[in-house]
Amino acid sequence: MILIRRFYVYLICGVSLIVFAIGLTNLLDLAIGQAWTAITDSGALQRTGAEVRESLSLSIALLLVSVPVWLVHWYLAERWSQISRPDSDRASGVRALFFAALLLIVVITIMTEFVSLLEAGIAALLGGSVWMTASDVVFSIAFLLTLLAIWGVHMLARLRDERSMAMVGSGIWPVRFSIYAVAFIGAAMMLVGTVNLLRLAIDATAGVNQFAPGGDWWATNAAQHLAVVLAGGLIWGFHWYWSLQMLERGDWRGASEQNSALRRTYLYLVVLGSVIATLAGLTLGLTEIFRLLFGVSPGALADPFWARLATQLAIALPFGLFWGFHRYVISREEQQFTGATQKHAIGRIYRYVVAFIALALAAGGLAYLLGVLIEYAFESARILDTDPQWLPERISLVLSFLLVGGTVWIWHWYRIQQRVTENPEAERTATSRRVYIYVIMTASTLAALITLSIILYQGLQIVLNVRSAEGVASEVGDMIGIVLIAGLILAYHVSILRHDLRAEALGVAIAEPEVLAPAPRVSMTLTLVGPETGDFRAAVAEIRRHLPGDFELRGIDHEPDGTASTKAEESVAEIESVGAPASLDDPESPKAGGRIFT
Repeated sequence: MILIRRFYVYLICGVSLIVFAIGLTNLLDLAIGQAWTAITDSGALQRTGAEVRESLSLSIALLLVSVPVWLVHWYLAERWSQISRPDSDRASGVRALFFAALLLIVVITIMTEFVSLLEAGIAALLGGSVWMTASDVVFSIAFLLTLLAIWGVHMLARLRDERSMAMVGSGIWPVRFSIYAVAFIGAAMMLVGTVNLLRLAIDATAGVNQFAPGGDWWATNAAQHLAVVLAGGLIWGFHWYWSLQMLERGDWRGASEQNSALRRTYLYLVVLGSVIATLAGLTLGLTEIFRLLFGVSPGALADPFWARLATQLAIALPFGLFWGFHRYVISREEQQFTGATQKHAIGRIYRYVVAFIALALAAGGLAYLLGVLIEYAFESARILDTDPQWLPERISLVLSFLLVGGTVWIWHWYRIQQRVTENPEAERTATSRRVYIYVIMTASTLAALITLSIILYQGLQIVLNVRSAEGVASEVGDMIGIVLIAGLILAYHVSILRHDLRAEALGVAIAEPEVLAPAPRVSMTLTLVGPETGDFRAAVAEIRRHLPGDFELRGIDHEPDGTASTKAEESVAEIESVGAPASLDDPESPKAGGRIFT
């Protein structure tokens, strides 16, 4: 029932906020337009009296309906989230999900509107074409102000929740997910916008791709790309700075951020995308260089060589810098973590991710090379007659794949194996290493099986006279290359896995059992006070009967004046335990005429 109640309250809060945003945006749009018209005496935003009354009545109606509904339900949500309540939902998953969904939707909408406003402003400054009218600009400003107000109120509420109590599980991860999701979107916008901006600069310098009429084609496109870069960079920078602040905090938020799986997932996804884009740009750039060296003609309508090369490097440069930055972040956090297991896991996963991508690129190049050689060996005469540049064109691409992918894979695999040598027990049994090996083995096996099936299918068609053997080399050459390279990769990683398993089994066999030193024994002195005629030994025997097995009770009988009795058989009275030393205050002093047993 409590879960249903929470869903109801936060659902109504969300719906009422949407109605409130529409009403407040329309009201601000009207107010800004009327104020601008009165100040500048401009007719660009002029509205008739009927239009003003229509807009005003709609805005007020929406606000009068949405504000009371939101206030009532938000009051209930706040009251039920008070820490003093035994059923407080301040750390509940439903409340965290509400904040996460609202902040994610609001920030993405703010980003969209901000890009439109920036694009219009930059285009106006550069003399490009501006598609937004004055009324569009005013409406976007009003919408931004409304969204910022909603974002600010709920962000403050969320920060208050996090300061007031520690949160775990569903109480924290939805909000953290929204933060890193927005950061990832902002980073993607910034990087793609930077690539497009660099390519635009290359086109403008080379005098190509002037697809828009007039002389302002570059200004219009520059405004669009620059707006995306600025908006994406601002969003990414803000959320990344927030994550760094959380990481350095000394309270539960800092510890939670340091151990956050979502943070590490974000870092690995950013590295994954950056590595793929960087390697792709470098590969295509090297291909252009090899084409030039091998004399491959680019065609009459192609761009100049430097422009083609710079266009590909424009991809590698920003993504490569972003890759390097996050490699530095991972390395720094790897050194800061105190837990040995987590400390090494951060950098370990990074190295396996990069090694996997580079190996896939190098393997693709090798398979393509074998396919090219097989096809050329069987059909060289036909190939040379139809396209003399066929072989150098493909060799240029293959060499680029091998140089880029092979170099990156060799370096990272060398670092991985070096760490295995330094710490074999931890590295050979690491989950990330096993996942890396098994994923490659699975991919290699599937690639070999699928392509081998296709090869056999083509061969059976020839044997059964379903088709002729003409042109079969060009069809199955690449597939044969895939089968051979997949088999080699599979065999190599099977040998690596077997070596790891043998080393692990040998290590377990020769490991000596750990001998635990006896725990230190400490004592605590107690005083047993009772009547002089009381049976102290019976009382002590009863106490001794209830002691745990690793505790011992020894005592000495005292006379009322505090001197030791000659009838005592023990020399000291103390309780010895395996735990930490403790102290016990005597709640009462011995009365006159009594006896003491300590």
